[in-house]
Amino acid sequence: MVKTRAQRFARRLVAKTRSREAAARSAGVTIGSGCRILSDVATTEPWLVSIGSDVFVGAGAIIMPGVRIGDRCVVGAGSVVTRSIPDGTVAVGNPARAIDTYDRLLARMKAWPAASDMVGNTRRQRAESIAERVHRPDMELPRR
Repeated sequence: MVKTRAQRFARRLVAKTRSREAAARSAGVTIGSGCRILSDVATTEPWLVSIGSDVFVGAGAIIMPGVRIGDRCVVGAGSVVTRSIPDGTVAVGNPARAIDTYDRLLARMKAWPAASDMVGNTRRQRAESIAERVHRPDMELPRR
């Protein structure tokens, strides 16, 4: 795989700074507080990228120059952000599109079953106990 000069530079920055956020900041990207970035922000013009506070950027996401990601946003893994994303938005895809709001995503995450809701000795039994109660209580799961 041939790597571009920007990608090699980004890798060196991550190795030196120990975090992708710090590497992106040192390259010139404007990043707010409380961000979690799982992707290299490798672009030829990093000073044109702006990321707000409390933002999550998934692995392998590509952020194009001139894009602003608002506060409290989620960018899905592998997404290509070609346009600015407004505050409180969940965006995924190529090109990245808004699919939900940050507040609705948090509400759904709070409703997810916890480990204490799982019943059974094996991993399969625990997964089935949640699937039977939460997702489709009327549906019988196939047995092996």
